[in-house]
Amino acid sequence: AQLSPEYVGELAAHHTGGRLKVAPEHTSPTVLDAMKKPSIDNFGVFADQYMAASAAAGKPKQQIIPYFIASHPGSTLTEMIDLALYLKQSGYRPDQVQDFIPAPFDIATTLWYTGTDPFTKKP
Repeated sequence: AQLSPEYVGELAAHHTGGRLKVAPEHTSPTVLDAMKKPSIDNFGVFADQYMAASAAAGKPKQQIIPYFIASHPGSTLTEMIDLALYLKQSGYRPDQVQDFIPAPFDIATTLWYTGTDPFTKKP
């Protein structure tokens, strides 16, 4: 979305009812890599773009609600502390945090069950 300011503007102006829930899912590069997700910096850029687009659309009270996953394979206490610090420093107070639940045919479930990354073969 951040590659298209027009899309972010359209989203803010016409397709959000006040709160936009997005799923950065974690802050740790290690965990995000295991999830095949981009850096948390991408979320920060998008959040800034969205808030600016909301203000430009005359909707300055719109909010972004980030969604995070706890206990993902590859996440340790250190990564969870870093996530908590990120939330505190950023001023986010998420509505929901999901604990990792193994699901069939999911890469994360393979990581959790085998203890091995199926792509890199690293523990």
